[in-house]
Amino acid sequence: MSLYITDIISRFIVSIGVQWALLNQLNHRGYRMIIKTVNEHEFINEFKSYGREDFTREALVALYEYLEDYSRDTDEPVELDAIGLCCEYAEYGTLEEIQDTYSSTKLETIEDLREHTQVIEFKYGIIIQEF
Repeated sequence: MSLYITDIISRFIVSIGVQWALLNQLNHRGYRMIIKTVNEHEFINEFKSYGREDFTREALVALYEYLEDYSRDTDEPVELDAIGLCCEYAEYGTLEEIQDTYSSTKLETIEDLREHTQVIEFKYGIIIQEF
């Protein structure tokens, strides 16, 4: 197979996760929206393009998977706003770090934490929706 055809196939495979669609409904500001579906790699690069280092790569993968599941479950698009997501969510290494940050809140277990906010557990830590 020639290098040109291999390149075309590679670009097609990468672009499978990218779609453009004009919604017929209005967003919360009354404007029509253009939705771009991004794959995991593009999601992570969006944070890099803004110079955001609020999350490790592993945390960004976990956040991407959570938002993808949320969008699929609710049948609603999720706006990719890297700065907004950095303000709304935070990554912690342990429950103890969260307990230190939220010392005025009784958080003895992950279940206690879940009573206050959205919790995304992943192999290397915990992401929470700030509260």
